Amino acid sequence: MSNLKSQISALIGGIEGDALVTDVPNRFISVSTADCVPILLFDPVKNVAAAIHAGWRGTVLNIVGKTIRKMTLLYGVQPGSLLAGIGPAIHACCFEVGPDVVSAVEMQTPYSDQVFRQEAEKEEKGLWQLDLIKLNHLQLLDAGLPPNQIADSGLCTSCLPNLFYSFRRDREKRGSMISGIMLL
Repeated sequence: MSNLKSQISALIGGIEGDALVTDVPNRFISVSTADCVPILLFDPVKNVAAAIHAGWRGTVLNIVGKTIRKMTLLYGVQPGSLLAGIGPAIHACCFEVGPDVVSAVEMQTPYSDQVFRQEAEKEEKGLWQLDLIKLNHLQLLDAGLPPNQIADSGLCTSCLPNLFYSFRRDREKRGSMISGIMLL
């Protein structure tokens, strides 16, 4: 896996991060995930693209909103013209978190009542299910994207072992998938 990561890093000039933005044609940008939320953005008006890796920490810090603000600042992107694709990621059905994550989400976002659920058998263990997809979707809306310009694959990486790796499901045996975008 590290060889693939090195090859990809070499292709993009060694740039790495949880969010990459470009207006350079024929420059492939990507993120690697195994349960985290991959989000691809495209502005057909300004011909600008972004690839975002939104794990729970990045989501709590609103990496989506920060990336869109950076696209606006650097390239004059209007959020209302952006198209967003949310790729396969772990869904609430399989993403159990403890009080530390619940507290972080509650402190940093106004959506905790919409993105957490707790099943009765998990309550005594102090575990909650977090819907990272929904939280990122809400942040895309907050950033100014129209609802009809946000597409979600609807695929849970943990529920579909024949299709996807899942860090939560597989632990040490996991791999990653690459989600990327390139401007023509």
